[in-house]
Amino acid sequence: MHRCQTISGWACLTVTLVMIALWPRSVAAAEVTHVMDAFDGGTVWSGSLSLRYEFMHRRSSIVREWVCEKGDPLCPTQTQVLDTKQLHFSENASVLHLDLRTGLKEDLELYASLPFVLSWQSALNHDTGVSTGNSLVSTGLTSTLFAVPFESARRIGIGDLTAGLKWAPIHAQRESLLPSVVIGAEYLAPTGSARSAGGTGVGGGVHAFTFFTAISQPIGRIVEPYLMFNGTLRVADPTGPFKHLVVTQTRVAPGHSMAFAMGAEFSPWGAPGESGSPLRVDIRAMADFITDGRQFSELFDALGTSECSPADQCNQTLYTRTRFDEDPKRTDGLTDVEQHGRVGGQLSVTYDAHQNLSIRALGAYFFTMSHFITYADAGKDLDGQGNVRWANRLGQNEFNPFYNHSYDDFGKRFRVEGSHDVRFFLTIQGQL
Repeated sequence: MHRCQTISGWACLTVTLVMIALWPRSVAAAEVTHVMDAFDGGTVWSGSLSLRYEFMHRRSSIVREWVCEKGDPLCPTQTQVLDTKQLHFSENASVLHLDLRTGLKEDLELYASLPFVLSWQSALNHDTGVSTGNSLVSTGLTSTLFAVPFESARRIGIGDLTAGLKWAPIHAQRESLLPSVVIGAEYLAPTGSARSAGGTGVGGGVHAFTFFTAISQPIGRIVEPYLMFNGTLRVADPTGPFKHLVVTQTRVAPGHSMAFAMGAEFSPWGAPGESGSPLRVDIRAMADFITDGRQFSELFDALGTSECSPADQCNQTLYTRTRFDEDPKRTDGLTDVEQHGRVGGQLSVTYDAHQNLSIRALGAYFFTMSHFITYADAGKDLDGQGNVRWANRLGQNEFNPFYNHSYDDFGKRFRVEGSHDVRFFLTIQGQL
């Protein structure tokens, strides 16, 4: 070991730390590019089994458009459409995930995850300053769309199974001068009982196909930055709640999505491994974009279980663009939702308590940007005449059968002004 005899103490400390950080070593990949493998040199097989507890809290502010007539104190000179605060949405969920990972061959991993929903419930309340006296949702002045305050049924059950493959064509564990690159594909199957308004099912009712890639590069012994990209395509399951009835529907299934993340994993006391750091810290920033689609919105349960009925002279929950010879159908709570983005971040700490046992705590936050949650189009112009009609020149009804004039019309729509999601995960992973 060198001795600091000709330089100051602080300079010596700096030189020592730099030498430690840059000293050659065996590289261990960050979690995002870690891949289980099998039949790789002395490793016959590797795998892990994890129990992952998730708690999620979400809250949103919901506004509704209102047509302010000229002469009103709020719009004295001209008629305007104004946004009015109406509802406060909150949701809590507790989920236990069973995660399995196994190596198939060198740098090729198969994994699966099955969620068990322990509790999932949401509520709607009047926003600050809103009551039955001035509400545009639940009021004694006009027919009520749905009752407020509202509390959904408590959901519980087995959710949708996810399975995937990931492969590392390049990995820093094999060549320290190269980055670790992982590519993969994932499939979410609608194995859980699909959600329904007022029901206890927790399934999403869709087939989701995700393609992803991640790249990381160790810098010294302490830090490994990374980038991640993924895209998800969603297709409605024919037996689920998302139905494709006619060509004039403008949306059928939940929107597709694209996501990006960047971050770094830190090993404060050197590279992780059997003789390295037992502690790893991961800091990540995330952003994703969701296209418009037909979804379970914040109003899903309240609309789908509304007591508004034609028998009580209330028609606000009826689809209003059916054929002349058909009776109007009531909404099931699903609505067309506008495209929107999310941004967020997360912090996780992993402690390797033993060579075959690790514990991870993770906290995450997402902010969802403003978007309409009742956003159905009136229909499609099938004969090219420039408008949408009950019966076009071919005798076709061009209207969207899932259009509701009470909340899809301009001036009556609902919009989430901003949504805040906080999530906490606690994982216990055993190496098999």
